[in-house]
Order: sequence, then structure tokens, then C-alpha cells
Amino acid sequence: MNISLSRATIHYKLFRKGFLAYCIFLLLVYIPGDVLAASYTVTNTSGSTITPGSLPWAVQQANYYSPGADWISFNIPGATSTSPVTLYLDSTLYINEQVIIDATTQPGFVTDLPDGRGFPAIILDAQGLASAIHLQSGDSSTVAGLSIINYSSNAVTIGAGSAANWVRDNFLGLATYNQGGYYELNYAPPYQRAGTRGIGIASSRNVLLRNVISGNDNAITIGDDISTTDSTDVRYQTNSLQFNYVGTDATGTKALGNTSDGLFLGAGAGETWIGPGNVFSGNNSAGIELLHPSNIGNVIFDNHIGVDRDGTAVLANGEIGILISNGAYYNAIGGSWGGNVISGNSLGGVVIGLYAPSPGDSGHADLNYIQNNIIGADKTATVPLGMQDVGLSIEGGSTNVVVEGNVLGGNITHGVQCYDSQNNSISYNSIGQNESGLALPNQNGFGIFLSNCSNVWTIDNRFGSNGLGTIGQQ
Repeated sequence: MNISLSRATIHYKLFRKGFLAYCIFLLLVYIPGDVLAASYTVTNTSGSTITPGSLPWAVQQANYYSPGADWISFNIPGATSTSPVTLYLDSTLYINEQVIIDATTQPGFVTDLPDGRGFPAIILDAQGLASAIHLQSGDSSTVAGLSIINYSSNAVTIGAGSAANWVRDNFLGLATYNQGGYYELNYAPPYQRAGTRGIGIASSRNVLLRNVISGNDNAITIGDDISTTDSTDVRYQTNSLQFNYVGTDATGTKALGNTSDGLFLGAGAGETWIGPGNVFSGNNSAGIELLHPSNIGNVIFDNHIGVDRDGTAVLANGEIGILISNGAYYNAIGGSWGGNVISGNSLGGVVIGLYAPSPGDSGHADLNYIQNNIIGADKTATVPLGMQDVGLSIEGGSTNVVVEGNVLGGNITHGVQCYDSQNNSISYNSIGQNESGLALPNQNGFGIFLSNCSNVWTIDNRFGSNGLGTIGQQ
């Protein structure tokens, strides 16, 4: 067989070295290296730049009257996590230099949610503006602790002129006035904003941490429109997503949804670190999509996709958990950083190579790695969740795909299926059982099903309960 496993191994080691370097980078970014030039406190709910003590006024002061890194804190009388106040913006807050906007400083903000989260005490109503906050120049800014609603494009936009920013502890696309008893969503009445994103990123080295992003079309987009270029250049790299709830409520246990994807990587988005601790569930289409030849070197690890925060209950994505297609290559799902739980997704857990048109490409996705994941069962790999049609599918002429060390059980049909693809490895997996031999039935299919697939390695798989048998071919 002519599979490029040696190249795969080399690149996998490069992933590991890159991840260690990126951890060091995060530490350096997180430790402030600049002396704050000025500090401003937001003390009222005005949305006007001409009102002293308002948020727009403070941003204007930081942009034009105080060179250097500035700090904007909050002390609005009466604003609490149980009784938030709303700021109605007259215009988009454009950020032109380094500024820290930190609404977690509001005295009434309380961190009483899982993973150190809290319900925002400050809600920004963008009143139909394209974006509430647009970071257009200057690096290393922070947006923290806000709920943002009623925008027509992005809650937060990070443009090409601004990199290495932190967006943390925000609600993007949703707001609640009673700690989650009821949520207002950007796509629903009274706002009904279609085609929006919680955050749109067109730069590098940004960190998204502990945000809740629901009520949008695509919750998170990184990169450019895939229909505009077939360039394989990676322009937006080493962005990091950690501990975000995408498509759920603030507890990570109930679906609120985004009308399309949780995360969409567009043209130029590569070397993205997607994990640990994210939940991509309850979205109408896919949890995560990579659909461009420039989507290279992305790592998806230690996330829950199609299940809740605890990894025990289904919060289905309407179509697919993870889709990699249109020439995206050298990406890892799981691996030594930590496997994902990918279960409960209506059409399939992981799909490699499904045809979805992109300039100059036919859908294949080569040299991708799916390792050490649980696909079809709960996080303990002891309970089949049973709502996912197929565990993993390799399609569209994809080659040199490595499927290794996964538990694939609890799916409705096949554990793994391969259509019209060559030179792939499906080895060392537990299919229809967990690693201890406990049955996790793939109910109405084979453990592995091959259709017009040649040169496929199927070495040392452990087969448990599969409705039609171990390996089927046609």
C-alpha cells in the first residue's frame, strides 16, 4: 500500500512542537507587558460618545486622547448579574489601539456558573448596527464580561489590523435578564437578525475563552469567504478557542442553537487550536466545518461535539459533528492532546471529504488524522447515545486519512464507512465496543463498510457488536 504514513508521523510531531510553543505564547500574551496609560470607569448607561462616564466616551478617550494601553472598568449603579442593565449604542465601538474593556469589574458581576463563568451585568444593544465592537487596529486588546445583542453582522469583529486579542466571558448573540430563565436570541423576535456571527476574525493569535455564543447564523468565523479564493496561503493562524459554549445556554446543558455552524473556518484559516473544553452542540448544521484548501494544521482536541458540557446527554447538531472537505489537509481531530466526544449528531460524527463546492476543488480532504476520540457514545465510553447515523465517513476521493485509536460505537448504522477513496488507514480502533470490551452496538451497520475503496489498511481493530458484522464491502 502506498500510504504516506511517514510524512504523517513527521507532521504529527510538528503539531506537538507547535502546541508547546503556542502555550508559551499564550503565557506571554496573558502577562501584561505594557504599563497602563490611563484608566476609565463606565458609570452610566448612555450609548453616546459625548456623555462623560459612558462606554462610548471611554473608548473614544482611549483611542484619541491616551496613547498606550488603557483600562476601562465598570461601576454602574444597580447593575448586577441578577439584574443587568442595557446600554443602547448610538454607533459601533471602534478600537484603534490597545484597550482592556472589562465588564467583569462591575461590582454586581458574580461568577456562579460552571468553569468560573458568570451572567453578564452589562448588556450592549447594538440597535441594528453591523457590529457592536470592531477591533480594527492595535494589538492585545481585551473584550470581557459583556452580553451583546441586536447586531446585523458580528457582535465582535476583529479586523486584519488587530491581532493577539482576548475575547472572554461574553455572551454573544444572547441576553438574559433573569439568569437564564429566559434568553433573548439575536435570530429570534424581537430582533430577528439573519446571517449574523457572534465573532468574525480576520487576523492571528487571538484567544476566545469562556464565551457563550448562541443565537447567530455561524457562531464563530475565522478567515475569508471560501468562494473568493482558491489560494492555499495560511494568513490567519494560531488563533485559540478554549472553554466556549457554542450553541448552548450558559450552563452548557441546554440547546439554544445557531442557525448554521458552531465554528466555520474560511479561506486562510490555519493552525487553529480548537480546545480544550469547548462545547459545540445544538447548532442547526455542523459543530465545526473546515472547507478550504488553506485550512491546514488545525487541531481539534478535548471538546464535546453534539453532547452537553458533561458529555452524557445529547444536544444534537442538526447535520454533522465535524466536516473537513474541499482540500483541507493536515488537520488533527483528537490525538495526544486529548480526544473529543463526538456523538448525537444527526447525520454523522465526523465526515472527511463530503463534496461542498469551493473554487478549483472536488471535495476530497487528504492527510487528516482522527485519533483517540469517542464517536457515538458518552464521555465514559460506556453508554451508547444512539442518535448519530454513522460514526465516521471518508468520502470524495480522500487519501492518506488515518483513523486510529478511536472508540466508535453507539451509532445507528456503520462505525466507519468509506466511499470512493483510496490509500487510507483504519486501524487499532474499538468498533462496536469500548477499549475494555463492553458492547457499544453500531445497530444497523457494519463495523467498517467499504464501497469502491482500495488500498485500505484495517489492522488490529477490535470489533464488538455491529448489526451487520465486522467489515462489509461492495
